[in-house]
Amino acid sequence: MAPSGVPQAECYSAQQRPSPQAISTSLGNPGETLQRYPQAGAQLISTIRDLAASDPAALPVILGLLGSATKDQTVAIASALAQAAKICVRTDQPYALQIQQAVALTKDEEVVLAFASVAGDVPTGGIGAGGGAVGGQTNPLPGNTTSSGGAEAIPGSSVKTPEFSFSSSAGGTGGLTGSVSSK
Repeated sequence: MAPSGVPQAECYSAQQRPSPQAISTSLGNPGETLQRYPQAGAQLISTIRDLAASDPAALPVILGLLGSATKDQTVAIASALAQAAKICVRTDQPYALQIQQAVALTKDEEVVLAFASVAGDVPTGGIGAGGGAVGGQTNPLPGNTTSSGGAEAIPGSSVKTPEFSFSSSAGGTGGLTGSVSSK
């Protein structure tokens, strides 16, 4: 809790965070935000982003706006939540994951797709704990690497393998299921 009594996420510094009065006003009358920005746009996105990144109590209120939002406002809200998650993942990973999960739980394809298009490949923790780097060459190969030759043939004959198919389904809770079958 901040000294003013408003719970705050650890995503923004005190200078970046909207004032406690602005947060309180937005939470007290969330529909007014949609009325203020009927065409959606950058101002709605920044308002929702800043609110979400400043106060975890705002997340359910913001998600509640989706029911009365226009299509453009819906996309703006999802985009704002993705931006907030990207901001928060650096300093408050549990809250960034909470945003991602809340969006997935809406089961609204438009919201999920808009969120994903803005969030991109920035993990918010939904894939699991990680770290490190993907393997690969990190130092130069020994010898003369400035010349090249043709491809080297692989001796032997090919091996026939059976056909296979893979089917998968991804759920909004981070689970991935799949099956492989041979023919």
